[in-house]
Amino acid sequence: MMEDIKKPMATAKLQPSDTGYSRASVSIILPLAQYAARRALTGILKSLHSQESAGRPFGQTDNAPPDHSGGPWQLTVHDTSPGAITIAALLTHFTRTRPDFVIGMISEPRLATFLQTRAIPVVHILSHSDAPHGINIQIDDDAIGKTVAEYFIGRGFFNFGVIGDLTRRPERTCATEFQATLAHLSEANRPAAKSAGRSSALLDLGAAAPRGKRPSPIQKIGEWLASLPKPVAIFATTDLGAFLVASAAYCRGILVPDDAVIVGVGDDPSICEFGFPPLSSVHIDYAELGNQAARRATQILAKCKSPGHEATTLAPGPVTTRMSSDSTASAPPHVAAAVRYIRENLGAGVNVKTLLKAMDINRRKLERDFRRSLGHSPSDEIRTVRVAHIKSLLQTELPLRSIALSSGFSSTQYLSTFFLAATGMTPRAFRARNKPRHGQVVLDA
Repeated sequence: MMEDIKKPMATAKLQPSDTGYSRASVSIILPLAQYAARRALTGILKSLHSQESAGRPFGQTDNAPPDHSGGPWQLTVHDTSPGAITIAALLTHFTRTRPDFVIGMISEPRLATFLQTRAIPVVHILSHSDAPHGINIQIDDDAIGKTVAEYFIGRGFFNFGVIGDLTRRPERTCATEFQATLAHLSEANRPAAKSAGRSSALLDLGAAAPRGKRPSPIQKIGEWLASLPKPVAIFATTDLGAFLVASAAYCRGILVPDDAVIVGVGDDPSICEFGFPPLSSVHIDYAELGNQAARRATQILAKCKSPGHEATTLAPGPVTTRMSSDSTASAPPHVAAAVRYIRENLGAGVNVKTLLKAMDINRRKLERDFRRSLGHSPSDEIRTVRVAHIKSLLQTELPLRSIALSSGFSSTQYLSTFFLAATGMTPRAFRARNKPRHGQVVLDA
């Protein structure tokens, strides 16, 4: 049987019983309007189910006696998104109920202090500051900056920009490491960078605007983009930032990815896959953060003692490449020209035959140079660009007939056949699954 819970968990509700354990009361505090929070919750629930299927309800270790009477945790999920539960209401609730354990994004100082003073164990997920007590599970922000810098250098860029809200520690860390890695790689591995005029610029979206001058974010970013030498590789420290950069580029007539390539952070499909163009992003496994948080909570509850101050850092994934960074910056001029021709002539039904005629080039040479510089064939490029174009138009209210003509098809039947073969879905099914909202667009911050 389990020992009595020692201080500082003396007020916790777990009590030994003849059958094993009573259920632990665990509160999850997440801003569910954010993609990262929803994925983290998915990871927590997945971990719960995997432990149940293994015959180990949460709160038990492998050596603990099996307990099927108490079941898993008694979970309560609190949504702290704007417009949901207020911090004052949450504090009142916790004063009345006292959870045994808390998992979540604790960004409000009053809440953090409340949990600490009442010795309620906490696993912090993606905390934007050093957690005052408990476990802090976060992503390696330094590694994110380094990953993007290496990604850009490997694609032959010499001009760079980084944009983010530098008042936020994770974004500031990403930006700092990005610039440090660029400097190191340029000196160590690309000595020609200096003679090529390598440049790096930074735009802080969190900086206060001068009194009387408050341009919109799109205007501010557009002016900054226009001032940079082209082609330029832009690192946005969030996916929403990448979306704003793409929007500003469109307003300024700056071609993406010809003049500017863009990479964000988070790989949020609601932003990245349906941006125009689709946005590349560093993949973050937020579900694994939730899984790790649930497992650490399990271990702590089983040992019946409060954790010390610990930090666990998870590495980010690679860059998921979409059209916003599928650039031809390091490709031969005739390959870059061919890619540009494909993108500008989709509606004319461009294919390899018409491409060769327009470029006046030998097919074998074009195929060889495409594969050497881009890693795929001209026909692959045409297919990829066409699919991305169709997906973006399916997010609008354009009729399928208009989308077909815009994509180079003479009928909706040909459009459907092509799209089904490329994606495994019909255009109507894709549109139904990704139906645009009317009246407003809501993006995760």
